[in-house]
Amino acid sequence: MSADELDIDGTLDLHMFQPRDVKDLVRDYLDACLERGILDVRIIHGKGIGVQREIVRAELARHPAVQSFGTAPDAGSWGATVVRLQRPASGSGEMGKHKTRQPGSSGRTKGTARSIRHEAYEAEDRPRPSGEPPPAIHLRQLRAAQALEKLEMQLFLLQRRGAHQVLVIHGRGLRSQGEPVIAPLVQDWLRAHPDIVASWQPAPRDWGGEGALVVALRKVQS
Repeated sequence: MSADELDIDGTLDLHMFQPRDVKDLVRDYLDACLERGILDVRIIHGKGIGVQREIVRAELARHPAVQSFGTAPDAGSWGATVVRLQRPASGSGEMGKHKTRQPGSSGRTKGTARSIRHEAYEAEDRPRPSGEPPPAIHLRQLRAAQALEKLEMQLFLLQRRGAHQVLVIHGRGLRSQGEPVIAPLVQDWLRAHPDIVASWQPAPRDWGGEGALVVALRKVQS
């Protein structure tokens, strides 16, 4: 079964498909959604042991029209991924044609300083001298939902690109009323994703101290 035989309504249920078919199906379905002006997509891959989810997210990380993606925030959570698409710029060629972004290219969308995805590409695109901090994910001054979306997407992308460590800068919560908000949420998220995160520890003082964590990523199984 191909994407042409499915109802293009923004929800793709992969339960009836074999893992070998998922990669092409996801790409074709996203292209079909773009053609119909559907920019918010839900992909149901199930929970299982995470194989289907990893295939889906690897394809999302490569697709040029994907602006962001993350775990569905409702009861489907682990079993579904929500995707936000952006319309390709005029003259950019076929929607389904995947192009490799070059380091330093803007990756910007209208009204956005730069996409969450492109920040991850820039963070890991250069060699780092000994003693220099690992690539950083900046979560300060973000709302909780925005911070967790950015954390999930960038950690996933950096893991796929072979990063071993990441510096997660959440801030010390000095502007929060009462207890800090972002820091405990970040640690809860790290604890809930052992498939991505191997361990974490407070950052050294010159890397952010109490306002940051050094996160060790698991190696992607080939």
